[in-house]
Amino acid sequence: MTEYLDRWLSAAIRHEIEQRFYRRINEQASLERLIDDPDFMTAPLNHVGLFADHGVVHVRDVANQVLNVLDVCHGVLIPQRPPQRFAFMQGYGVLLAYFHDIGMVDFSAFGRAMHPEFAAQAVFDPALDDLIDAIWQENSGGLAWHLLALAQRGELGREPKQVLRELLSLSIGHSKSKVPVALLNDPPALRRALVRAVTSDLHALYAEQQAQKGKHAARPLDDAAEHGQMSLTRAAQPLPPDAFGWLTDGRLALAELAEDAIDTVRALRAADALRQRGAVLETSGHYQVFVDRHRGNSLYALRLSRERLYLLELSDPISAGEANIASSEVERTGDLRISFHRGSFSAPGAIDHAARCAALVVLDIQRDVIESFERTNTPRELKPATEMVIYLEETEDDPAFVHLVKQEIARLDAGIADRVRPTPSLATVSPEERARYLAAQPLAWALPLRQELLAHMARTGFAAERIDADRAFANVRLAELAAEEVLVRAGTPAAFVYVPLGPGLSIFPLGGYHSFPAEPWLLLGATGVVRGAERSATIVAERDTQVLMIPSSVYLAHWHHTLSIAEFQAAIERVRAESAKGAGAYGLLEKIALLRGISLFRTLDHEVLTDLAARAEAVHVASGTTVIAKGSFGNTLFVVAKGELRVHDGPHDFRRLAPGDAFGELAALAPEARTASVTATAESSLLQVSQADLAALVDENRAVAQAMFEVLAGYVRDQTDEIARLRAALADLKARRDA
Repeated sequence: MTEYLDRWLSAAIRHEIEQRFYRRINEQASLERLIDDPDFMTAPLNHVGLFADHGVVHVRDVANQVLNVLDVCHGVLIPQRPPQRFAFMQGYGVLLAYFHDIGMVDFSAFGRAMHPEFAAQAVFDPALDDLIDAIWQENSGGLAWHLLALAQRGELGREPKQVLRELLSLSIGHSKSKVPVALLNDPPALRRALVRAVTSDLHALYAEQQAQKGKHAARPLDDAAEHGQMSLTRAAQPLPPDAFGWLTDGRLALAELAEDAIDTVRALRAADALRQRGAVLETSGHYQVFVDRHRGNSLYALRLSRERLYLLELSDPISAGEANIASSEVERTGDLRISFHRGSFSAPGAIDHAARCAALVVLDIQRDVIESFERTNTPRELKPATEMVIYLEETEDDPAFVHLVKQEIARLDAGIADRVRPTPSLATVSPEERARYLAAQPLAWALPLRQELLAHMARTGFAAERIDADRAFANVRLAELAAEEVLVRAGTPAAFVYVPLGPGLSIFPLGGYHSFPAEPWLLLGATGVVRGAERSATIVAERDTQVLMIPSSVYLAHWHHTLSIAEFQAAIERVRAESAKGAGAYGLLEKIALLRGISLFRTLDHEVLTDLAARAEAVHVASGTTVIAKGSFGNTLFVVAKGELRVHDGPHDFRRLAPGDAFGELAALAPEARTASVTATAESSLLQVSQADLAALVDENRAVAQAMFEVLAGYVRDQTDEIARLRAALADLKARRDA
């Protein structure tokens, strides 16, 4: 849990912060200490001793979660940054995580309520000067060097170490009640709020906040002292007039600093909400919390020394819901995914109770995660927070449970009900396939493309006419495979059925049988899903390609159909009839798959690629036909759909072209004389794209121009590398000759 953190914050500093604050939280939550606290013994449900862990493991977990959230949200929910700025955000995020809960050392109601403000003030307190100095001297997270560089360029305009403290005080932002998202979207208001939080007396702030809630906040100091708890007493430190001025300075370098800091706080809020729960959920005293399979309540395994274990059952909805959360994460698509341990409970009414508890926690998580990424003006390239989907995974014991949870969410907050999507369970999926599915894009094809896919699949023998093109594609995703990537491994659970959209996959069966290529549109893995057995073959991508991923439960519910004898006979007759017709025109889906397989178009979004595919034309050539003659003027690129061709100069062959290969890219980008000939060695089908087609797309979409630039740059790099390699080889030969 700590290896990756050491890159951003040394083990020595982490250990010091953990010992000074978080380990004390763990110690205070021991049952030996809690049983002497009257508040705990009379109302344990409301006591911080039974809250989810806020100790050492928690801070490490949140720090790791910050890095993960930044990674998956980069370019999706937060704007893409250059590497140096993004590295700053990573290091800064780890530091924020390590300071965000230090105030939880005070177990009183006052301490719990004011721990965000305490953390904001503590980084200015002389009592923490040693920690701040260590962070500065070590250049933890790269913050010190970054601030010094700004100061040396005359852009910071204030004392760098003071700005470091101000940056660290933004850990207060992990609390959505103390720093609503509206403040994150309003830097001047955020600056005023931070100055007030840092310079105000904590007890005065507490009384004011309690009064706003209509509560009485008398004698927090006396109350804490009565129960032997430490109180967050400290003298507020004065700040210079320009404190937090970098938030509103407006100059480019400081505007970027403010943007990076605020977006890192967004990640911290989400990371705190996505903390570990479920099977690894513990209290700060290291007592396990789990869901009761009978009544759906939360059970606490409380240990007193080593000899006594008490199973305490509580009917608190939040703790019961938390105990049933198996996982929560933000996907690379920018959506929220939540899974549950159980959906089946034996006591009357327990399933409805558990669904209500789960719904409350889902709403709490989504408020912290989704609302953190709300912006006043969302950049066009980002996914708006209002479009983030909340996926609820079905449970293995009762898939209907999440549908009850969705109903409860709709009852509690109708505004988000449309974004809640029950989805198949990934609990038994191999980690490799699970990661691929979560990174894949939900299928956004229009109905005609889905129907075209089914038409292609029908020609492979699949009973496509029985498929509902609307319902069957729910929770189906489009995954990108890189060359040499393993799609499935023999012996792993059969959790998905795959549909390859082009050539490039090879199948290696168990049992000593020969490997063979996977044909496009042909179902892969269906037999394992149907029989409920482990995979009997390994499938590897020989080249970049795309596949549809159909979860097993979706396949069995909407895709799996068998044939009667009469249907089998009719299917064979259709094959004979199609063979007699010969090769036909390529459909839009086939063209899209072919074009996406080449580097020039791989980064284009679905809409742009669909437009280009509609412009592309199919060409059929006989064996022996010269498609390109050396020296001729060219302005067209080709993609091989079927057949084989050779690239040559007279009798000298350079390379062979197979389905999925492209040639003539440079001529399509910048018309020029062809440098080699290309001749078909078998009957072949090609897809051609002209310079005019590309020019039209460039006029309409900057992404195309960017993709072309990257391809040209790649060719230049390749040529430069080849020249350097040849020069090195010549130099080596010369040195050997001279020797």
